[in-house]
Amino acid sequence: MYNCFAQDLKTTVNDNKELDSLRKKEEEGRDSVVFTSKFIRYTTLKLTKDSIQTIALDTTLTGFQNFNVLIQPRTPTVGVGNLGLAARPMLFEPVKTIGFDIGMHSLDYYAMTHDDIRYYQARTPFTSLYYVSAGEAEQVFKVIHSQNVKRNFNVGLNFNRIGANGYYRRQRGDDLNGSLFTWYQSPNKRYNLWSSVVFNTLKTQENGSILNDSIFTGTNNSVDKLTEPVRLQTGKRIWRQTGFMLKQTYFVGRIDSVAQEITKKYFQQTGCHIP
Repeated sequence: MYNCFAQDLKTTVNDNKELDSLRKKEEEGRDSVVFTSKFIRYTTLKLTKDSIQTIALDTTLTGFQNFNVLIQPRTPTVGVGNLGLAARPMLFEPVKTIGFDIGMHSLDYYAMTHDDIRYYQARTPFTSLYYVSAGEAEQVFKVIHSQNVKRNFNVGLNFNRIGANGYYRRQRGDDLNGSLFTWYQSPNKRYNLWSSVVFNTLKTQENGSILNDSIFTGTNNSVDKLTEPVRLQTGKRIWRQTGFMLKQTYFVGRIDSVAQEITKKYFQQTGCHIP
C-alpha cells in the first residue's frame, strides 16, 4: 500500500473561499527577513580556489597593540631599530616562488602584493579606518573602502601609510601603499573575474648606526638621542613598484543553490509513506 501526499504551491483559491489560517498568516504577515550589515563576505586569490569567507565586522580594540608588522607574536623579526626600515625574519622561511629573484626582500614587510588584496561582497558600502599614533616616532594609517555597484559587481580601494621618524637621526621610514580592486560574478555564479592594481612607494633613510658604541654602558651620553652623531648623513633608499593582475575562472560543474531550487520548485511533496 502506498500513501502519498502533495501540495501544489501554485494552486489558486477562489475569491469566495477563505484561505486557511497558516497561509493567510504567511501572506499577510510582515517579512521575516532581517536586513543587517554586521557581516561581510570576502575572498582572496588563495581562497578563490575553494571558498568565500564570511566574517563579523570587528569594532572592538582586540589586538590593537599588535599594530607593528615587525613585532608580531607568530612571526619574530630582526630589524635596524624602527618601523619602516629594513628587517628580516628570525625563523627560516623558504622561497616559494619559481624563477629569477632579484633578492631585494628587506622591505617586504611593508609592501602590498596582489595576494594581500581582499575582494569583498558588500550589501552596503563598507569603509574601515585604522589609525595608530606613537607621536612622531611611529604612525600607521589604513583605509579600506568597498561597495557593490551592482549586486554581482564590487569595486574598492586600499590605502596604507606608515610614517616613522624613529628615535635617532636619519632613521625615518616613509611607506605608501595603494590598490584598486574589483570582483565581478555572473548571475549564474559560474564566471568570476578578479582584478587589482597595486602601487608601492617605500622610502627609508640609512644612518649606519650611531658613532657612540658605549651608549648603553658609558656615563657621558647625550640627553637627547637625536643629538647622537651617526655614520651616514645622506644614505637612503627609494623602492617603487606598480603591478596589475587579472584572474578569470569559469566553473563547469554542478552548482547547488537553495535559493534557485526554491524559486524553480512549484510542486512540493509534503509526505509519502511506503510500508
